[in-house]
Amino acid sequence: MKERIAILQAQFLFRSLSLPEDTLLYLLMPHIQYTRGHQWYRLSKTALWRLMPLTIADLDARGFRAIKKNFLHSNLEKQIQGKNSKLLSSCRPTITLDPILWLPMTHEERSRCLRWRLGWLPGGAPKPCPRHPNNNLSRRHAISCLNTHRRLCMPETIADPISFLLNMLPTRAFVPSSIALSWTWRWPVICSILHELDQLQHYTTIPCKAPHGQKLIEWMRQFN
Repeated sequence: MKERIAILQAQFLFRSLSLPEDTLLYLLMPHIQYTRGHQWYRLSKTALWRLMPLTIADLDARGFRAIKKNFLHSNLEKQIQGKNSKLLSSCRPTITLDPILWLPMTHEERSRCLRWRLGWLPGGAPKPCPRHPNNNLSRRHAISCLNTHRRLCMPETIADPISFLLNMLPTRAFVPSSIALSWTWRWPVICSILHELDQLQHYTTIPCKAPHGQKLIEWMRQFN
């Protein structure tokens, strides 16, 4: 939210510099830009606006977007390197829309992927694993309990194979045939593992309405 506030403030300042000459704010600009007590002056001291070039009058919309993107990327890197960034460090290290939000999948599959990302699956509060009552159902235990590495054919050196593969999902509406082919068998396994984990978390049997990953597989087949 702090980043969003900083961006909105910078956009206000940027647009105020290109107003028509007959507007009141344009006429007041020579005064409010350098008056310490004015809100415009205060906003010009924010972190994002300080990244703007000194010759701000020459800055166009493309240049503004580039500086904004660098600002977001820099903040993301700082957050990933923070002490409490375990979940964030498992996500994509880039500023982009996660394909989980738009790739074809059922509501349940999308929900489980998002909950895994957010750490809500298998849940934040420690509780015993139904299969291994002496162990809490944590993310680490779930990965081991459900034989995730073996089922996904991933090396043990990758601590979180589910997040690793979610980061490999295509980010564009075109997928090379070789990549599409690999997802036709990996994606149903991921959906199956998350479905089993959902059942372990809620101590109940959750019926599967359709074959795991069917919607995404059908979408991928157009590229084979």
